[in-house]
Amino acid sequence: MKKLLLTGALLVATALSADYLEVKTGEGKAGILITSTPKLYVCYTKRVKLVTDDAIYLRYYGCARYTHSCKSNGKARFGKYPNVNAAKSALHRCKTAKPKFVD
Repeated sequence: MKKLLLTGALLVATALSADYLEVKTGEGKAGILITSTPKLYVCYTKRVKLVTDDAIYLRYYGCARYTHSCKSNGKARFGKYPNVNAAKSALHRCKTAKPKFVD
């Protein structure tokens, strides 16, 4: 039972990041095509900005990538990016509080 649950969890986690899932049984193979939508929106739940005479200090909380707009997910928008690599870089900038510009 425990092995079955672990296998199921592994399949679910793998299916979320894969384009093709194949399950082989005694009767043969059953392949399922998974169309994955790229996560191009980078969003956050909260931003704290402290402004002093000398500097601006930022901190973003809850940074994550989404397939749909931040507004539809109830989050604030860090940005929408043209490809997956740009979105990954933006997610890193969000987590390290280094945006390209500060509004």
